[in-house]
Amino acid sequence: MDIGIFLKTARENAGLKQTDVKKHTNINNKTLSNWENNVSKPSPEDLRILATLYNTTVDYLIGKKEEPNKL
Repeated sequence: MDIGIFLKTARENAGLKQTDVKKHTNINNKTLSNWENNVSKPSPEDLRILATLYNTTVDYLIGKKEEPNKL
């Protein structure tokens, strides 16, 4: 699977909209959309920020684990 699917699924599982992510992280909606649509990829630091916000692991976000581990 592409990383974008994991990013979008984790965001939705956390009950967040893209605008919510912007409020909590200052990551631009367009940037997040590009990541979720596999136009570009987030940096390792951005992955850590999203994993924390989504209450999951970086391994899940990059597709190394099928189950979203809750922290």
